Amino acid sequence: MIKLNYLYIELPKKVRLISKAMGINHYIEPETAFGFYDPYEDAPLAYTMGIGIDELFKLSETGLFDHIFVYLDKDNIAFYYDERNERHDIEGWIDLIQFEKGSNH
Repeated sequence: MIKLNYLYIELPKKVRLISKAMGINHYIEPETAFGFYDPYEDAPLAYTMGIGIDELFKLSETGLFDHIFVYLDKDNIAFYYDERNERHDIEGWIDLIQFEKGSNH
């Protein structure tokens, strides 16, 4: 399986979650997320739809999803190395089910 390397703080542009078992075919745009501010910690408390690739890999490990499609563009840092150790940047739609989690920083 190919290891996907990515920057964990970046959000994919588009996500489509498909699960026949749960009857889900859901499309979201994570960058349209908004957050809640925690005044006690002087920091964001939570993001409603700010789902990143780390969280999507956790979903893929559950085995409940047939496909987890992620759209990445030139602003996202995502790449893999082939068998000759050549780097290939990713731009466009990919299915996370076909990848394993690589370096995420």
